[in-house]
Amino acid sequence: MPQKASASTNSSPQIRIYVLGHFRIERDTKQVQLPTRKVESLLAYLILNSESHAREKLAALFWGDSSDTEARNSLRNALAVLNKKLGHDLFIVDRQVVKINPDYHLWVDVLAFEAQVSEFLADSIPDPNLIDVELYQNDLLSDFYDDWIFPIREHFHSLFIDALDLLQKSLEFEIVERGDQIETQSKAFAPIAITFTQDTKDLYLTNSMFNKDALTSQFTVVCFLCRRQRMMLRLLLGCLAVGV
Repeated sequence: MPQKASASTNSSPQIRIYVLGHFRIERDTKQVQLPTRKVESLLAYLILNSESHAREKLAALFWGDSSDTEARNSLRNALAVLNKKLGHDLFIVDRQVVKINPDYHLWVDVLAFEAQVSEFLADSIPDPNLIDVELYQNDLLSDFYDDWIFPIREHFHSLFIDALDLLQKSLEFEIVERGDQIETQSKAFAPIAITFTQDTKDLYLTNSMFNKDALTSQFTVVCFLCRRQRMMLRLLLGCLAVGV
């Protein structure tokens, strides 16, 4: 995968960029509108590919149907718009290259999600509380159709499925572990919770196979099911606490 900008660890970053689902920017909780879809795509590209890029390459990638001069001018104008909207420290630029400033005060949903999933998948005893599945509102830039997006979209799609798979396994394991310690009546909740974990993944996979747009409403259901899993676990733990 290409290098990506780091996710800010500040609790209340100035700029928040959402690319899982519909593109959205918030600055100090107020929405920022960019003038064109192409400017949005350029910003997303530079965030998700945070290495240095030759201006000629960017001009050809985003304005390849224009003359060289027009493409370079369009790139310059787009960068000027982004600087004006988001701040002049957003990029590190010179006459030859452009890159995102790694020290810029920026939070990006997909990078936060990736960091959570990476920790979750690497943990020897995965903790479901490490990951906020609701960050994944939809596939990356779900209503964009630029060629550069597809392999990166697939990467995060696969990461999400891996996270759901391990989430299911970790919840099943904990339910079984706890279930051995409680009465038969309480154990009846365990199959229900395990069914929810399986339904979560199956619903998403079904949606992915038959609805390429991966409608946000389906993701809402997935996230609801994940919350139900945690509720089931809390119920089981509560049964243990009161000695049912």
